[in-house]
Amino acid sequence: MAWKAMTRAEREQFDEDGFLLIPGALNADEVARYQAAVDGVYENAKRTDGLAKDGSLHLLSAVSNCPELATLIDHPAVYGYVWSILGWNNHVYHSHIDVHPKITEQKPFWWHWHQDGGRQNREIEVDPRPRMSVKLAFWLSDVSQPGRGNLTVIPGSHKTNWLVGPP
Repeated sequence: MAWKAMTRAEREQFDEDGFLLIPGALNADEVARYQAAVDGVYENAKRTDGLAKDGSLHLLSAVSNCPELATLIDHPAVYGYVWSILGWNNHVYHSHIDVHPKITEQKPFWWHWHQDGGRQNREIEVDPRPRMSVKLAFWLSDVSQPGRGNLTVIPGSHKTNWLVGPP
């Protein structure tokens, strides 16, 4: 499978919403292979007390900690979107592996919303900030129903410098 550029309709949707869903980007064999690799990292973290109190794992530097994930960086089903948005001269500057076991009890409300980007969000003084990065994420588990570690986004929030939240 060769990389392909995004279509005009995909570009328009991305520019409007700030995200794209790419269902089926990985085939069943790839999902199983990557799941096994991440499961191995999770089991190692469990043995070495590397998990949070709730059993979750948030591990930075994904490929350093799980070299089997390196082929996701420029996976042919998705990398064309990255270079269509950012151009060919890009690099990975942040990556992580996240595993979140099922939540068994209601947690207190906490405002989790944020915009990715780090320092440039505080230092670039234009409104809105220019697009300097994109996040590419792969879900290796079924998130077709609520409560399964689903990601929630605010469509269009990439067009503002601030997310209004509770005081």
